[in-house]
Amino acid sequence: MAIDDEQIIENNPPEEEEEEEEGEQYTYSDLDESTTEQVTPPPTKIPRSSSSSSESSENVDQSLMYSVERYRKNKNQETPDVKKIVRREEVRSPERRAMIAVQQQQEQHNPMYDTPRATPQVCPKQKIKALMEEVSAQQSIIHQTTQALNLIHSSSEYKGSMEEVEAERLLLLAAQRRHACLNEIQRLKNPPAKQGVLRTSEGEEIIPCSGSVTIQDIRLPLKTEYVLNQGSNSRNCHYYIVLLRQRENVIATHMLSTIDGLSGDCLPFTNMIAMNNIDSDFVVEVGIFEMYIKRKMDGHGETKSRSNFLNALTPKKLKSMKNTKMPPVSSPGGPGAIRTSAFTLVGTSRLSLASSKVSRFTLSKVPFNSPLEGSIHLKLTCRTKSNVTHRGWLTMFDDISGYGAWHRRWCVLNNGFISYWTFPDQEKIKPPIGSIDLHTSSTEEVAPISRILCARPNTFEVVTCRPASKYDKETLVTKPSDSVTNTMHRMSADTKEERIEWIDNLNTVLLDLRTWNKDPRFN
Repeated sequence: MAIDDEQIIENNPPEEEEEEEEGEQYTYSDLDESTTEQVTPPPTKIPRSSSSSSESSENVDQSLMYSVERYRKNKNQETPDVKKIVRREEVRSPERRAMIAVQQQQEQHNPMYDTPRATPQVCPKQKIKALMEEVSAQQSIIHQTTQALNLIHSSSEYKGSMEEVEAERLLLLAAQRRHACLNEIQRLKNPPAKQGVLRTSEGEEIIPCSGSVTIQDIRLPLKTEYVLNQGSNSRNCHYYIVLLRQRENVIATHMLSTIDGLSGDCLPFTNMIAMNNIDSDFVVEVGIFEMYIKRKMDGHGETKSRSNFLNALTPKKLKSMKNTKMPPVSSPGGPGAIRTSAFTLVGTSRLSLASSKVSRFTLSKVPFNSPLEGSIHLKLTCRTKSNVTHRGWLTMFDDISGYGAWHRRWCVLNNGFISYWTFPDQEKIKPPIGSIDLHTSSTEEVAPISRILCARPNTFEVVTCRPASKYDKETLVTKPSDSVTNTMHRMSADTKEERIEWIDNLNTVLLDLRTWNKDPRFN
């Protein structure tokens, strides 16, 4: 409740006010306990502040304040100006906080990742543990498939049927995946050195980013003699399957036979196989596996001669046939498996980043009596996953009627291009004034230019090339030659820190493009 100043402040000397305060004391212990009325003491009168008793008056003002204006005034005076000191490393964006949370979670749980350059590295111990679990799972599949094949071979009803072929295919995949996981475990225990690392003039190392590989349009040519003879002897059937192995990953195409899957003189595999997050020094091993059987004439597998033979058997002969057991056969699956797959390796080849422009690959280890011609056709596509993006002001050099001029531009580095505008607001509403295609750059490393060549500080240079034209003339920024015209792009940053950021990002992009885009300009 607010009280007017006339009721609070009186023209009485301080001594009399003190006497009145002493005389107006109440003792609540003297009141009757059964009294229900609320006794409210009268408000204490506040004396006028004087220079002689400043400390006592300040204490009274702080303890008793009955006006809103006095309360606000004293609150502003009592609140000190606290200077907040915030360190730069503690000011983090939501993306930065999310990345730090992922890193902390990885330190605790060590999950497996196969990610590009900006993400944390994979923990080898945790990956080895996961690979050992995968080996155990494939071992179980091998054991179960072997039992199914033993059951198929114990009965002549399913001999040469599609059930047998499918079981052999599953056994092949499980054995190959188990073998690939064991090889990857040995590689992780003795990791090789990184390849393609760029060492800058300042001593820093830049690692190329990861990418993706797509394999499609796989065709397996057959010999002409075999294709011509296939019509007269349709019972002889060869099943083919293509396996692609990249470290611990084993991917299989669908299975084709020479009776149902022929298209002209080749076997076309319509699968499109994609491998993501792989390094630039990848190697994909291609394996062609073949299985030969004699197909049965009837639908489910019994000819008249075979059925007559089974009907002629006596119960004693049937009992002796049931008691016969298949001899154990060594298997790459381990001691738990007693059978190897009937699919045999009839051709191998290797794919890498250098062979991305090749469509025909020669097969090795092809048997002489195999129906295969000795080659495989496919389409290999490689794409980089470079996600470097940077924005900022740069002052760009240009040639205007033979005179050099510097223009301030808002530049954006994205998808291998440096696009620039006059103002930052124009980035989303207008097309860029111009752009620099880093895919055509011949610069091996972006570095600061010497002050002797350019007096402007914090300047760096990127050189691009294009086919020469007869209309090209030598200027301050272009230098034509016999077959190629080089264009010089000089850019200046505002500060040293911004120059370092631009140079690091440009070197990263150029390394990614030079690694994944096998172009003669980069070699």
